[in-house]
Amino acid sequence: CNDDEVLGCQDSTACNYNILATDNDSCLFTIDTCDICSGETDGTGTIINNDTDGDGVCDDDEVLGCTNSTSFNYDENATDDDGSCEYFVFGCLDETACNYNFNANTDDELGPCIFPIVCESCSGEQDGTGVLVDNDNDGDGICDSEEIIGCTDILYLEYDQLATDDDGSCATLVVEGCTDSFYLEFNPNANVDDGTCAALVVEGCTDSNYLEYDSSANTDDGSCATLVVEGCTDSFYLEFNPNANVDDGTCAALVVEGCTDSNYLEYDSSANTDDGSCATLVVEGCTNSFYLEFDSNANVDDGSCLTLLLEGCTDSTACNYDSNATDDNGSCTYPTESYLDCNGSCVNDTDGDGICDEVEIAGCTDSIACDYDSTATDDNGSCTYPTESYLDCNGDCLNDTDGDGVCDEAEINGCTDTSACNYDLTSTDDDGSCTYPTETYLDCNGDCLYDSDDDGVCDEAVLFVNEEFGCAPFSIEITNLTPLNEWAECSFNLGEGTILEVCELDAYVHTYDSPGVYTITYSYTVDEFISTDEVTITVYEAETTPTLEYLNEINQIVCTNCVSDNNYNWILDNITIIEDAGFDLLNPENGAYILELDNGSNCTAQSSPLLVTSLKENIPELEISIYPNPASEFIQISSPFSSFNFQIIDSSGKVVTYGELSSPGLYRIDFKKFSSGVYLLKSANRTYKIIKT
Repeated sequence: CNDDEVLGCQDSTACNYNILATDNDSCLFTIDTCDICSGETDGTGTIINNDTDGDGVCDDDEVLGCTNSTSFNYDENATDDDGSCEYFVFGCLDETACNYNFNANTDDELGPCIFPIVCESCSGEQDGTGVLVDNDNDGDGICDSEEIIGCTDILYLEYDQLATDDDGSCATLVVEGCTDSFYLEFNPNANVDDGTCAALVVEGCTDSNYLEYDSSANTDDGSCATLVVEGCTDSFYLEFNPNANVDDGTCAALVVEGCTDSNYLEYDSSANTDDGSCATLVVEGCTNSFYLEFDSNANVDDGSCLTLLLEGCTDSTACNYDSNATDDNGSCTYPTESYLDCNGSCVNDTDGDGICDEVEIAGCTDSIACDYDSTATDDNGSCTYPTESYLDCNGDCLNDTDGDGVCDEAEINGCTDTSACNYDLTSTDDDGSCTYPTETYLDCNGDCLYDSDDDGVCDEAVLFVNEEFGCAPFSIEITNLTPLNEWAECSFNLGEGTILEVCELDAYVHTYDSPGVYTITYSYTVDEFISTDEVTITVYEAETTPTLEYLNEINQIVCTNCVSDNNYNWILDNITIIEDAGFDLLNPENGAYILELDNGSNCTAQSSPLLVTSLKENIPELEISIYPNPASEFIQISSPFSSFNFQIIDSSGKVVTYGELSSPGLYRIDFKKFSSGVYLLKSANRTYKIIKT
């Protein structure tokens, strides 16, 4: 229909081609080489001119560069000038040359590059102004940097064959000769040895008239000191010359020393040299002391001894008097005491008891008496004895088993407690028969000690505490259960400095911050009546907060600082799931876990929550077999379907072993090392019981 006709260019090669046209209209075609179509096919396409500068070169074929043929960098292929043209700059282009010009772009044939030779170097400028630098100031052909300063004159000791420049250090002329002072040829002025050293110096005494003479010495060292003196040098001969130092063979008669004076006892007829040993002049007489003629001064017997001596006791009062003795030899003996005779018997013993009258001692001679005198020899009737058979001499008990000061023989059994109902004043030994009121607030008749309102209910102190032990800080509730009288006075001493002067206490809360043992003392007073009650509070150290760690590889939560002495409860998402458990948890599910510690002494502590999120949901149930079960030597774990990690734990919750089973697989475990009992094998979502026999 005419209404549906679309007028447009139907030539697809035209720039204004309309793909929807049904009736052909005028078409646009590219004319110049660089023209292209804009690309639309809905009839809106146009011709695009791709020679912007109209130079006959299409924009895509343009080459940017310097188009000025007089420029240094003229590019004959460039179609569009990009402003990069540079002027010619002449100079040396070699960077190693001294006059290198980094600005130059054209080698200057009129000013060629300059290069250093031998000692020369460049001044360093790189703008073309660089010059040669002469580095041989003295022109000796040796570069300044290689010059060696020193003495260059070979006639001086300081001569240095390596030196190139003389620095005036030549000071000592060479003097050749023997420079070794150990040789005779030694020249002290020589400083260069010329090999003339020949004879080594041998120092010593060179004069044969001296004892020190050394025939091998060639240099006298002043050691000649002692002139030679010949003679007999042996002091054992009479010819001995003390001045002689060289023996000339004149020694003939040996010296024999001794006393040469015959008037002395020491006289030696063979002696030829008196040695001063003459000391004792000869005295003749009787030298035998057993004769009356004995002369104590005589040292040479002259035969004058005639009458023998008879020694003995010459005292007629002595026990051993000898009437024949001519010489008293001091052997006389006498009675040991004046009241004894020569036989040791008493001169006087009136009672004939063998004890001389002069040494008798009066006293008590009865050994069982209290005043027995072991030194007494005559009893004078003074003995005394204990007043009772069961007493000793000091009046103390011989037998007092209980050490109460009352002798066993005089003890009286009965009740000795003055606070007892049946106290016996005469009793000395308590026989356990004491009786007491059945309650502290009753008397011996069972009546109230104090009943202020006469209602038959005794007034007594009754203290109640809800807890008596726990961990610091430990809080308790105190309640007074005493039937109170309106005139009563109450005092509570809480044991750590706190005192409450009040009677009405109902669940009063008090906190003990420090560990220790505290005694709460309650005193209840009405007029003259006083009643007390007390409770002991024990506060322990606070428990350490458990620290949890999740072991992802074996799916287990462990406590890193727990001890087995405590009880533990596991809490999952604020719900207690296991009570009185171990401190390791196997195969936990996803969730927040808290481990609660209870040490049995009212002390608890909770860990921080541990979030487990790594477990995959919908883990398929594992099927495994355990053989043998019960087992004594070993077990074998196998499964045809799955690979998994497992643990074996004992009845206390302790992991005794663990491992990994691959499918298909077989895992053998030595069971001999485990004690008899029940064990659990836990995998990701199954638990199996194993019995060890």
